[in-house]
Amino acid sequence: MLNDPAIHTRSDGIDFMRAVLALWVMFTHLVPWAGVTGQHVPALLRYAMEGLLRLFQPDGELHPAVLGFIVLSGYCIHRGGARKGGFNLRSFAVRRLFRILPVFVLATAAGAGVFLFCRPIDPKMLTTLTGTSDITIVGLAAKLSGLSAFIPRLHAPGFQGNAPLATVMAEIWLYVFYAAAAAAFYRGLAERRFWTGVIAVFILTLLIVRHTGGATVSWWQNGSFISFMLYWWIGAAFVGRGLPGACRRNLPYLIGGWTLLTLVIFLGAHDMIITEARKFLYALLFGLVIVRLDGRQDAVFRLAAPIGRAGYSIYAFHAPILVLCLLLGAAWDVTAAAAIAGGMMFYRCYEKPLTRRGKNRRSASSCRTPLSPPAAL
Repeated sequence: MLNDPAIHTRSDGIDFMRAVLALWVMFTHLVPWAGVTGQHVPALLRYAMEGLLRLFQPDGELHPAVLGFIVLSGYCIHRGGARKGGFNLRSFAVRRLFRILPVFVLATAAGAGVFLFCRPIDPKMLTTLTGTSDITIVGLAAKLSGLSAFIPRLHAPGFQGNAPLATVMAEIWLYVFYAAAAAAFYRGLAERRFWTGVIAVFILTLLIVRHTGGATVSWWQNGSFISFMLYWWIGAAFVGRGLPGACRRNLPYLIGGWTLLTLVIFLGAHDMIITEARKFLYALLFGLVIVRLDGRQDAVFRLAAPIGRAGYSIYAFHAPILVLCLLLGAAWDVTAAAAIAGGMMFYRCYEKPLTRRGKNRRSASSCRTPLSPPAAL
């Protein structure tokens, strides 16, 4: 992977994909939440969301847009990441720190703040929407530390008014793992051994979770570092030529396999191994879509790119904005517009300036530290 071609240009196609995924997640939450709070949602939109839910999540598995985000994240990080010419670990850490942590912390605070503000309005409905019964120090500590990405019993207590951030916690640790893996590659770790280890840990943990059941399954599907790890690295592997080429040659088998597993599930075969096999094929198919869209600069992609660039903020803040608007009685379409506008505002005023600051600090760090493997790592 250190020999993969590096790409440093911005892609409207990638930003378009981010926009689609972020809006898909937002509407997945908005439609049922609006329904339970008494809002009228157009039948076509309601049926579309219900159809996608039945198609992609019949066993309560990870949302396909979130799985897409995980694959896309691995691709984008490695797209311009570690290469044989050198990898500045300090520069990478600074940029990732400014990119993800400030939004995560503020979105956590927003979730807790909205929960406390809305509790006098309708506490029962608030708990239904947020999955949170109370804001606690232990819950906030579990969320901000990211420990729930490794400890299943901390998964639900870590919702704290903004449950979608559980996936971001795992994402933070995936960045750390990428840096550690890059350092290991520089020091001679064979990629075959690395992939063997990743797959072995994934399968072993899957079998344990399958046997344990209960709340552990929800953790595995929605906020586990280990369950996300394989799919994230699949995304990273799509930067090279080998995996995309193999998937293109076997595209009919990938589509046929995913379709067959879907039919098996619809016929009543509900098992985590079948679910994960289907997710695996979906990740490979999604990786092909990423490669296809990367570098595209069509007009339709440019129109959606601003939303895509704000995709992380929309994803991070949409839940508390939706809850606040719905409990205050706003119409579903006004609520949707508020979530999109709010996410873009947070991006412009908060995420983007901090990301730029991280890039500036990264550049200064790069100037001080030679980009050679011994110095950088």
